[in-house]
Amino acid sequence: MSPRLVLSMLGVLAAGALMLGCGIEGQPFGADKTTKESTDTGPVVSTERISDEKKGSPEHTVLGWWRGLQTRNPDDVRASYAPDARDTLPEEFDTGIVSFIAPAASQSSIQIDSVEQRGKGDAVLFATIDSPNAALDGPLALPMKKDGDEWFVANNTYLASVFPFFQVEQALDGAASQPPPKANP
Repeated sequence: MSPRLVLSMLGVLAAGALMLGCGIEGQPFGADKTTKESTDTGPVVSTERISDEKKGSPEHTVLGWWRGLQTRNPDDVRASYAPDARDTLPEEFDTGIVSFIAPAASQSSIQIDSVEQRGKGDAVLFATIDSPNAALDGPLALPMKKDGDEWFVANNTYLASVFPFFQVEQALDGAASQPPPKANP
């Protein structure tokens, strides 16, 4: 065998070994959703911290939303959005959470500062995110919407603003729904 072929085969084997054992950023696949120990350490929001907040409150919802982002759990993130906002989430929402947002969010902490009522069923939750990722780091003003007795994140504006992946996906969806331009004779 030629040395080039041997090196190529070794490279493929090394890449395969890495992919089998690790997720993105070296995190094991599946460990985030299923292993309590892996998610209750470091900056990841603990289940105890969430349960300390009144169930259905803006704070409870946002801490669950942030934990879902941190632990690669798109279902929890989606459930945090108001029902009408869920319909506007991009098609590749799950991939965006797992591939682009979770690695940065898992290294970031959130501190809820206050909730300001804007109307009977509208509020804004103010928080601060401490992150090594400049796209996430800093103040957060998250619009909230009440549905029944429960508060939800009102829209996907924050994720779309910090991760252009969602903006590109939404723009492509909008372009695909437009009729093709008419040719001038």
